[in-house]
Amino acid sequence: MTEQPGASAPVPSPDAAVPPSDASVPPLEASVPPRRKRRLLRWFGWSFASLGVLALIGLSAYLVVVSNQWSDRVDELTVISEDLGQSVADARAAQADAEARMDIARVELENATTRITDLANEEAQAKDRESVLIDYVDAMISCADGRAVVIKVLTTRYVFDDGRSASAHARELDAYCDDVSSQFSAFKEEIAQ
Repeated sequence: MTEQPGASAPVPSPDAAVPPSDASVPPLEASVPPRRKRRLLRWFGWSFASLGVLALIGLSAYLVVVSNQWSDRVDELTVISEDLGQSVADARAAQADAEARMDIARVELENATTRITDLANEEAQAKDRESVLIDYVDAMISCADGRAVVIKVLTTRYVFDDGRSASAHARELDAYCDDVSSQFSAFKEEIAQ
């Protein structure tokens, strides 16, 4: 091998085996006593085992912290869900109470509507009866007036203007008044029922 100018000579690594220049120098592996080698291996083994145990302890501590955080969160969510459940139960009870009151109000409204309809019908019937009674009173007044005329004619012996006799006029008036009287009696029986 030729060396280039400015290039440094390669430095052998400490792990690389150095070719024995002298037969009296034992190799590096042979130079480390077996006891020291075992101690070194034990030390690396214990170090790695200690690091593994520390890693497991750290992981366990992390998992305990995370587990406690989740447990706290579960407790919070449990309280929130119980509050929501109570709110829903209260809302359902209030809704059931409102529906019950609404049903009562609906029944009362139906009763009031029925009563108002009945009163309106009774008022209409009363007005109808009043109208009929007024008609009967008018007819009775006509009968009374007609009889008064007949009485006057009979007492003064005048003839009616239409050429009828007083007795013919009296018979017609009696028939009319009897008819009004019988209709009024029938009406009184009808409204008494």
